Amino acid sequence: MTGAKAFSQNTTGVPGYRRVARLLRLGAVQLTDADGNGRAELVASAVNENTGDGAMWLFESTTSGITTRGSKSFTGTALGGPAGDALFGDVLAG
Repeated sequence: MTGAKAFSQNTTGVPGYRRVARLLRLGAVQLTDADGNGRAELVASAVNENTGDGAMWLFESTTSGITTRGSKSFTGTALGGPAGDALFGDVLAG
């Protein structure tokens, strides 16, 4: 596969705590033009991050593809949602 990239919480520029490899239930992955600039950003979620609260990551894109520069992460509780097994990010709509 040419041009493939792999990111983890141990990748420079990815927000969140650095972690030893562990099993995360990936909730969803989607390419969407979140900022209306004509390029698709990558949105990914891990629903059992933070003991089931869930978390999402937004990766910007450039003319060279997806980058960790400027990436953001957030949880449902940070947005006022419930804590504990909320599974935030289980479904993405676009």
